[in-house]
Amino acid sequence: MSALALSLVEAQRPRAAADVRRLTGLMRARAHWLRGHLQPNVKKLTTLLPALFHASFAWPALRGEPPGVEGVRALDSWARRSREVNLPPPSAIQRGRR
Repeated sequence: MSALALSLVEAQRPRAAADVRRLTGLMRARAHWLRGHLQPNVKKLTTLLPALFHASFAWPALRGEPPGVEGVRALDSWARRSREVNLPPPSAIQRGRR
């Protein structure tokens, strides 16, 4: 089994609260570093990533049902952010299905 396959299997296992906090902190630190090194137009797109995983848009490649992200709630700012990158506002949002 490859290292990637092993890491995917490991990622699906339940984690202790301390492990989740540590992983969350690591991801936030890396995201903060990355945002500091991106060009402004790409940085603007990264603010829309949660919406792209959690909402559908009236755009050919983004019309389908989104996968959803557990723990993410729709934000009013998603419509504004989508207009900033020339996307229509979200047309549907994934709600509470696992």
